[in-house]
Amino acid sequence: MLWGSSTLTSTLLEHGLADEVLLIVYPVLLGTGKRFFAEGTPPRSFELVSTKAFPSGIVINAYKAAGSLQSLR
Repeated sequence: MLWGSSTLTSTLLEHGLADEVLLIVYPVLLGTGKRFFAEGTPPRSFELVSTKAFPSGIVINAYKAAGSLQSLR
């Protein structure tokens, strides 16, 4: 489990060392903040595995890495 490191998240995914990403979304807008992925992270695809919504508005989405991003051309 990794908490709050955009650079380490990017590195783990780039080297195939993470097989799932949990994205917890809170219904609060705070303005600017850290990016989820570090600057320069190569584009990649993710597949939604599961999602769970709570009465509070919090949503937890689980994704698995699905390889590099395919061009739409």
